[in-house]
Amino acid sequence: MALSKILAGVPEEVHMIMIGKNGLKYSCKELEAMSQLAKAAKARSLEEFKHVLGVHSSYLQSDDLISRKIDFLYNSMLEANLIKIISPYSCVEISHIAKLIKLPSSDVEKKLSHMILDRKFSGILDQGKGHLIVYDRVNEDQNLQRGLDIISNMSKAVSALSERGKTLTSKSLSSSDPPADENKKTTGTNSVPSSPSKPTSPAKKE
Repeated sequence: MALSKILAGVPEEVHMIMIGKNGLKYSCKELEAMSQLAKAAKARSLEEFKHVLGVHSSYLQSDDLISRKIDFLYNSMLEANLIKIISPYSCVEISHIAKLIKLPSSDVEKKLSHMILDRKFSGILDQGKGHLIVYDRVNEDQNLQRGLDIISNMSKAVSALSERGKTLTSKSLSSSDPPADENKKTTGTNSVPSSPSKPTSPAKKE
C-alpha cells in the first residue's frame, strides 16, 4: 500500500500510514524502507533515492515486482527532474545538466535521447558540441491531422477499388472466351457432310 501511494504521486500519505494504527502494529524494516523511499520521492532527490536503494537493497531489489515498480518510479523522477532543469533553456550543455542532476554525462545524454524519441519534449542533441537544443512545443493543428487522415483513407480506398476492378475484368475476360476443345466439339457437331449427288439417268425414248 505504501508503494502504491508513492507511485500515485502522493508520497506524503505514506507518513500517515506509518503513524497510523496498522503502521505501528506491523512496524518492520520493509515499512521503514518504504518510508525513506517516500521521503526521497517527495523531495525529488535522485541522490537520496539511490542511497535508500543501496541501504535497503535486500528488500527493495530482491522482489521482481517491487524492483520493476521502483525502476519505473526512478525513471519518472529522473524525467521530471530533467524537464525541470532544461525548461528555462533553448540551448544548454549536456555536461551542465549532468552536473546539476549529479549523474554521468553519458547517462544523461542517453536518457535525453530516449525522451526526445518518446516526445517528452521537443529538441535535438548536438553531439559534436555536446549541446542540447530545446524547441518550444508546437501545438499540432487538429484540422491538418484530420485532413491527412482523410487523404490516407481515400488513397487506401482507391487502391482497394482498383484491385477489385482488375479482378472483375480478368474474370469477365476468362468467362467470355470458351476453351479451344469446346470450340472444336461445337464445330464438329454443327457441320454435317453433304451426301454426293446421284447421276441422273437419261430418259428412255419410246
